[in-house]
Amino acid sequence: MAATNYRYSVAGDFPGGEVNTTNLKAELLAAQEAAQVSWSFQRIDQAGDVLDIWFNDALSPADALFLDGGIAGPAGGLIAAHNSVPATPAPQPVTLSGLVETETGVLKIHSSPRPVGTKTYFSGRGDGSGVGNGTKLLFSLTAQDASKSIDVIYNQTVYVKDGFVHCIGAPFGARIDAEIYDPTGTTCLASMVRGAFLVSDTWYPFDTEDYGTLTAGYIFRLTVHNSSGADGEDAPAAFKVAARVEMYRANTV
Repeated sequence: MAATNYRYSVAGDFPGGEVNTTNLKAELLAAQEAAQVSWSFQRIDQAGDVLDIWFNDALSPADALFLDGGIAGPAGGLIAAHNSVPATPAPQPVTLSGLVETETGVLKIHSSPRPVGTKTYFSGRGDGSGVGNGTKLLFSLTAQDASKSIDVIYNQTVYVKDGFVHCIGAPFGARIDAEIYDPTGTTCLASMVRGAFLVSDTWYPFDTEDYGTLTAGYIFRLTVHNSSGADGEDAPAAFKVAARVEMYRANTV
């Protein structure tokens, strides 16, 4: 297997000369998940008019026809049916939190990104038979371990916001990734942290006002990498990492 890209011109191949890469990714994954095709979609790269669609290996003739009606021919198939119109988000009620009555009787209000109907939840574990009794986000690497990954799954859709890691004895060059994968664990759908360095005995917060939606049954994967001993990094060493995730979810019991 080798990653293979299929290159297109936005102006020449897509309807109206426009592309919405978010919609296109969803269309490619929908065909894959519905078993209409046998491809394994990887990612989309766009630079101006040039758009590359990457798969984990070369497409079969049938899948190539499903994608575009023939690489050497006119645009067709899924590309011809591409919808470039951005989805209109459903209106959401405004969430107000932090209501504080002052001595003047005036309420001070600050807005919150927390979706209506959810609560802020902190956990160092995934779900199992219940909330928060699944896989622990604890890493213990030896000097012989190049990396270790831990997958956690939540039993309802959650909104991952912030994270926090604490390392013990991390060598210079050690780092951590946080990514969302499909239920099979083979396709990375989003990267939230990529190559963030960990050094010595330190804690690291990952703070944001945004959040990423993690659908129930999809995988939240943390990967801790050892240092390499090259390019100015320390030699690989034994060290430990503990992680905590802040999220919004409906059920915290």
